[in-house]
Amino acid sequence: MSYRQLHCLSVCLLATWQLAAAAPVPRPVVPPAMPSSPGTDYFHNQNMAPFPGSFADGRRYLSRAVTDLQQAYALEQNSNSSPARIHSLYQDARQLFHAALANIHDSNAMLAGVYNDLAYVEIRLGDPQAALAAANRALELAPTLTKALENRGEALLALDRTEDAKQVYLALFAQHRQLASLLLARMQRWIEAQREVALPPEVLQALDEFHDWVRTRAQIAANSSSLA
Repeated sequence: MSYRQLHCLSVCLLATWQLAAAAPVPRPVVPPAMPSSPGTDYFHNQNMAPFPGSFADGRRYLSRAVTDLQQAYALEQNSNSSPARIHSLYQDARQLFHAALANIHDSNAMLAGVYNDLAYVEIRLGDPQAALAAANRALELAPTLTKALENRGEALLALDRTEDAKQVYLALFAQHRQLASLLLARMQRWIEAQREVALPPEVLQALDEFHDWVRTRAQIAANSSSLA
């Protein structure tokens, strides 16, 4: 093969590689439904159908998932946004996060971040069991990831596990006051939502006790801020 032929072949191969690298990654298939258990066994299941791809594909999936997540969050700040559009973006983000998880294996910090974002998405999609599983997995990988702890608290709250949510708040209060304040505000809104429906006396009493606890913690937080 002459030098000219070899040079032409090299140019063609380089162009082909560049086109392949720039090609969009196909949308992942919908992942299997999350189990009802709040544990993390789902994420350790080796029988999950793998998403085709590589670590580079995982990074692309992750980038697109974050874009969808950011768009959904931005739309939520606009009262005129379409709820259906927001829901669709969160669903797309959920699929893409699962696809990323199937292709990223060697970075605990990155994996913890993906599970944490997935927990937030599951909360927004109304699946607190799946959110709790994802938040738990994030905390297994990165025990100091306070945002995952806050997401865990929100999932527990949505599951009516107020005693567990209290413990999450206390841990957050010691580690990250801003996130603790956010969780406390979620608790207040959750209480207000509960009061909009008819509750049996024993449930109403437990709700009142929880409300008293939230008010007490809000006062403690306010006093701590004034002394800081």
